[in-house]
Order: sequence, then C-alpha cells, then structure tokens
Amino acid sequence: MIRNHSYSAPARCPHSRLAEEFNPWGGAYLHDPYPFLARARQQQPVFYSPDVDMWIISRYDDISAVLRDTRRFSAANATSPVSEFTSEARQILIDGGYTIKPTLTNNDPPAHTRVRSHINKVFSARRVAQMEPRIREYANALLDAFVSHGQADLVRQFAYPLPLLVVLRLIGIPDSDMARIKAWCDNRLLFIFGRPSPAQQDSVAHDLVAFWNYTRAFCEQRRREPQDDLTSDLAAIVTADPSALDMDELASIIFSLSIAGHETTTSLLGNAMKHLLTQREPWEQLCSNPALIENAVEEILRLDGPLTFWRRMATEDVELSGMKIPKGAKLALVLGSGSHDEAYFTHPEQLDIHRQNARTHLAFGKGIHYCIGAPLARLEAKIALELFTQRLPGLRLAPDQQIAYEPMLSFRGLNQLLVTWAATNGPQGTEDT
Repeated sequence: MIRNHSYSAPARCPHSRLAEEFNPWGGAYLHDPYPFLARARQQQPVFYSPDVDMWIISRYDDISAVLRDTRRFSAANATSPVSEFTSEARQILIDGGYTIKPTLTNNDPPAHTRVRSHINKVFSARRVAQMEPRIREYANALLDAFVSHGQADLVRQFAYPLPLLVVLRLIGIPDSDMARIKAWCDNRLLFIFGRPSPAQQDSVAHDLVAFWNYTRAFCEQRRREPQDDLTSDLAAIVTADPSALDMDELASIIFSLSIAGHETTTSLLGNAMKHLLTQREPWEQLCSNPALIENAVEEILRLDGPLTFWRRMATEDVELSGMKIPKGAKLALVLGSGSHDEAYFTHPEQLDIHRQNARTHLAFGKGIHYCIGAPLARLEAKIALELFTQRLPGLRLAPDQQIAYEPMLSFRGLNQLLVTWAATNGPQGTEDT
C-alpha cells in the first residue's frame, strides 16, 4: 500500500547552515558523509532539512532512544517513498493491484509483534547456521569463475550475486527467475529511497506491479505445493491459522525479504573490501590471522555500514537534544553518524579491526525492529573475507578508478569495485608468488 505521510514544517522551524549544506544526493556528502555528520553531532545534533522534509538526528543516544520508543515514534514511514510519485504512476500501482502490507520494518506493535513472532520461528539462528556450507559453496563457485583472471569487479562478480543467490534460495525462488528479480529489486530501491524522474516513474511502477504479482503467485504456489524453503514454512502458518498470518502479509514478507535480504549485504561486502584494501595493514593482519575477521566485520559495519539512514515519525510532540520536534514530523535517524559518535567510539573515523566495542554499532538498528537478517549478513561477510584472504591475499585496488556510491537516501553502496592480483594456477589454486 502506498501511504502519504505529509508533514509541513512549522513556520518557526529552525533553519541553519547545516541544513543548507546538507545534500545526501551527491557531492562531497555522497562520497564521504562522515565529516559533515561529525560537525552535525557537535554543532546541531538535531536539525530540520527542507530538502528531504525530515529532522536529521545524528547522535547515538538520540537515535537509540527513538528506535527503542515505539510509543512516541512510529515505524509506519520506514519504507515509504522519499519522493512524491506522479498521479500517473500511482494509478499504475492501483490498477495493478499493488497492495503490499506493513509487516516488519514499517509496522508497529501489536501487528509487528504478531508478524515478527512467526518469522522468528522459521528464520531462526539454527536455520542460518545450517546454511553455512551452501554459502561457502556459492562463494567459492563465484570466486572460481574469475580467480585466474587477475582482475575483477568485486561488486558485479561477487558482492551482488552472492547475497542474491543466498536469499532467493532461502526463499525458494528458482534460479531461472533470478535475473528479472534482480531488475525488479533495483527499481524498488529507486522507488523507495531515490529520486526517480517523472520519466522513470511509470517504468518503476510497472515493474513494482509485476514484482508484486509474481510474489503473490509464488506464495500461492508454495502454499499448494510446499518445498523445503522459508516461504513454504510461512505458508504453512497461513494454512493452519489465517488469523495468525494472511496471504497478503506472507507475500509482503517475501517481497521485502527478496530486497532487504541481499542489497544491504552487497553494500557491506563492497564497503568492507574497499576499506580493507585501501588500508593495507588491517588486510595483512586478516590474511595472517583469520580469527580477527569476525570483529573486522563489526568494525566495517560501524565505520561504513550499508544503511546510513532509517526513518521514524513522531506520534506526539517530543524533544531530542534540546530541540522540540512536533507531532507528525518525519525523522531521519542517521545510523552511520551514531556509529561514529565520539561519546562511544574513540577515533571513530579510523578503521580499527581490534576495536573492543565495535559490535555496539547501530548498523542493524535497536529494539524490536532490530534487523532480522543480521546473523545471515554477518555470516556471509565472514565467509567472504575468509575466502578472499585465503585465496587472494594479494588483492589490490585497481589504480585510477573512480569510487562512486549510488545516490540513495538510506543505502550506502558502491557501483563497482575494481581489483587486481597476480595470476593463479587454476580455479582452486592459490595466488602465485
């Protein structure tokens, strides 16, 4: 369902130089937002941005408090489109039967509690742990395809396909449909977090309708003919008790998981390799001591996580860091800024794979909406770093490349990451010395 959470800033809403400089869509901020966010934490930790019509919240304590307070801050706008759609595009969605329901990230108690309890049963830590051999198999196969080439685009050839393979096979979607699922997912991210032009909006809307109807049909098929996958397990709950979970909610869960389950991990892998290969010393330490990898993943999540923004809406007048925020206001919780807060992290701009409190970052949120896919993302990143440090320890960033990030409000991920290394003796060989 497409909801409008319109809110007009009051006439006395404070404006500031920070608000004038704030541009999450491009320029210096898109390349590296952290210097600007450091100034925000010090000078004005809460400010209103007319550009995105949101209050920007940058300190750890404020962000954590909002995420944990489901009474005063609603999650209903968490995945609402950032940009207003044209009437033509909205009509395409209506005519196409695009009726996605709130389920997890954009749902409040008690409905959120009910839905989450069922997903927790089927998306358990045990199920994630059982996936490890298959994830290693997928990752090794992707590496085998280019390990002898001496060069690769790690985003296109590894960081994107690995999480996509993992989550779609977890859901049960057949390999033959993966290419079109990928295209649909890209368009949904643009729809929610980007600024599609009017010319793009009709195409995006048509793709959303096609993706949604595919998902509904797939869930219906799994209810009739269950398989060994997460969709079938959830469909069994629908069949046993439709009041516990209905078919539209099931389709909405699978629709959302097919995107959230891989886009964030793709960005995590790309950001991790970019930082580790830029600063060689941590990379060399991981190559010589794999026991450091798990904490290195947490430090990357803290330093440059895949989600920089998350959103909430004030259900009553509130105050944060001395700033009064009115009821109905939309909040942008800058998770990446909270994870750089000097009150919690010494020298937060530095990559420190030995950092003892790295795991206290905000990359996966806090409270009841804590990311349900966090264990899977951590496992995929751990496996990826283990394989790269073992099989291609001599990886280097390709010289003279332009590192570019997608202009999305919430997601922070690379378009590509070009790397080089010495030639190998074969698919299973190690790097020549």
